[in-house]
Amino acid sequence: MQPFVTLIGVALKEKVIAVVQPPLLIAENKSATIFCSFTCNNRQTKTFKASLLKGTARNVEVCSVDWNKTSHNYNENLSEIGCRTQTNTTAVTFSLYNLSVAHTDIYVCKIEAVYPPPYHHSEGNGTVIHVKEEPWRADGLKYSSAMAIGLAIIACYGVAVTGALVYCWVRSKKKRFPQKDYHNMISWQLNSPKRNSQPSIPARTYTTYRFWEP
Repeated sequence: MQPFVTLIGVALKEKVIAVVQPPLLIAENKSATIFCSFTCNNRQTKTFKASLLKGTARNVEVCSVDWNKTSHNYNENLSEIGCRTQTNTTAVTFSLYNLSVAHTDIYVCKIEAVYPPPYHHSEGNGTVIHVKEEPWRADGLKYSSAMAIGLAIIACYGVAVTGALVYCWVRSKKKRFPQKDYHNMISWQLNSPKRNSQPSIPARTYTTYRFWEP
């Protein structure tokens, strides 16, 4: 009989605090809000502590808060996820922000009755937060790719035009240089003194040597 009474006592102690939280949340704009409601059968409890645990192993504490009627102490332990809390006598709200796709996981609310003794705690079934990749990122990537391709085309066109202009300029320069040298040579010949030409030898004719013919 005594063991059965002990089991009943343990069961009652486990049900001192009951925690309820939503099973699934879709993160929007990199943020999500988990609403954890709880009931505590021990009306003498004055100080509570709530923690948000990440992962199936529940070994990563994202943030925590302990409060009573006069004070409210907040601790943020996982710096890569922003966390804000709101508390009252029957619920705790965890507002998460700066979420990314890598933060998709299960998050568990843990409620503890700290003071006065005896100590009690309970955990919810967990909330799966699904963080979707924002559509504007994909659109922004497409826009950036299109802009990069456009700039590359413009750059190639500019290089081609510049190369063609340089080629035409070099060819025209090569054509002008021989013509200029020719003009310089003609002017030098015209200005130079004339040389004495040798007297021309008259052409011989066969009639001179045919005087003996009848």
